[in-house]
Amino acid sequence: MGRKKSAIIGLMFWAVGFVVTTFSVNIYMYAAFRFIAAFGNIGAYISLFVLVLEIVGKSYRTAVSMLAGIFFAIGYFVLATTAMYIREWRTLSLVVSLPVLILLFPAPFFQESISWLVSKGKIEEAEETIRRIAKFNKKTLPDVLFTKEDIQEQAESSESSVPPSVIDLYKTPNMAVKTINMQYNWLVNSLVYYGLSQSTGDLGVDDYWAFFVSGAVEIPALIYATFAVEKFGRKWNTAILELIGGVACLATIFIPIGIWRTVVSMIGKFCISATFSIIYLYTTELFPTPVRAVGLGLCSVAARVGGILSPIILLLGDVFEALPLILFGSSAVVAGLLALFLPETMGQKLPQTLKEGEDFGKCKCMGGGTDNESIVDLEEIDASKDGLALTNPAFEVTDEKMSEQV
Repeated sequence: MGRKKSAIIGLMFWAVGFVVTTFSVNIYMYAAFRFIAAFGNIGAYISLFVLVLEIVGKSYRTAVSMLAGIFFAIGYFVLATTAMYIREWRTLSLVVSLPVLILLFPAPFFQESISWLVSKGKIEEAEETIRRIAKFNKKTLPDVLFTKEDIQEQAESSESSVPPSVIDLYKTPNMAVKTINMQYNWLVNSLVYYGLSQSTGDLGVDDYWAFFVSGAVEIPALIYATFAVEKFGRKWNTAILELIGGVACLATIFIPIGIWRTVVSMIGKFCISATFSIIYLYTTELFPTPVRAVGLGLCSVAARVGGILSPIILLLGDVFEALPLILFGSSAVVAGLLALFLPETMGQKLPQTLKEGEDFGKCKCMGGGTDNESIVDLEEIDASKDGLALTNPAFEVTDEKMSEQV
């Protein structure tokens, strides 16, 4: 359906589920509408995240990605502050659901992803979108963005193309390894993030203030990530921060309940908060255009599995007190080590075809080399799913020139 429609539908589910939750008459109704709200929330967030990163230029990609994470963190400790003063759950639910309704007003004015439109052969709609954005920003564009040959070639490509699917992420060796590696990183980040967030009551300080600090610590974490990913890259930041976060979780085992345990725990939360935001950007840059939203969505599914397992693992503390922290810490350490095997995407052009996605970061053991030639034949990858790469000189504004002209 595209990024725009998916986002709007997600927002509608999110708003309805959130508001109706307030008026639940029993636990079954409450659980059902919380499910609907979460369904819409994740659907809208993923769609909007991909949409924004495909519209902005390369130089703005990191800032926009980190800014999204910062606002997530702001919502985190605003919730903590609100809950300190509103202790009745129905009132609290209604108050925090109102901002979701506000999001519905700008939704009709969203612009569809130009990269997605071109990959689907909707050249005329892509040009209309470009000109609409340019007019709003009072910028001048060339009279001709696409020639008749471009339109005809793209139309023929779209008619004969087979829609990409989840299968394409596992069809070739390098893509499969990167996908599984990234899925595990998402799972662990979610597992540890929510594990630390939900265990703030075990730190020996007031629950509300512990939750507030847990959210507030994400702001400096994301500010650090904004600058660090441009200086040290995506891979090294993800790996090192996950390793430090894992070690912090393990160290907490040996620290008595109190202020110092809280401090060490927040160091772990700082690291995991930073990596959780970085892997959104990292994943978006890693997957090629035809399966970018699919890949990000699949990784998000892995993260939700981590979120589901997190409270269950915390219950294991009744069996052996240190077991949850052992599982959180060791899994984060393993994730950090595995991240070292992923390719660096900083400063790289987003891969636009499945072939480019397979070749990107391919090691010699899989047939990769200095020329980065794939040993997998294009026919095996099913080139018909790639669509037409954005090779039109006029459309090379997709990255830097798009930002300047549009």
